[in-house]
Amino acid sequence: MNVVFEGKGSTDQYARGKSCPRCKRRRVRYLGTTVISGNPLSPASDVDVDHHYRCGDPDCGQEWEGSE
Repeated sequence: MNVVFEGKGSTDQYARGKSCPRCKRRRVRYLGTTVISGNPLSPASDVDVDHHYRCGDPDCGQEWEGSE
C-alpha cells in the first residue's frame, strides 16, 4: 500500500493484511490519508495522521479511520 496524503477519497487501494472491524473480512480498501498536524515528508517532524479505510464487501461497507 502506498500512502497518499491528499485526504479521504484520494485513492482506492487494496489494504493487504487489514480486516474489517465489523464483519472481519479481509476485503479492506485504503481510501487515503488526512494529515492532522505536522509534515509527513520531514523526518524531524511530529506528525498526526488519519488513514481512511472502507470494507470492500458490498453487504458491509463499513468505513473507519486508523492511525496505523
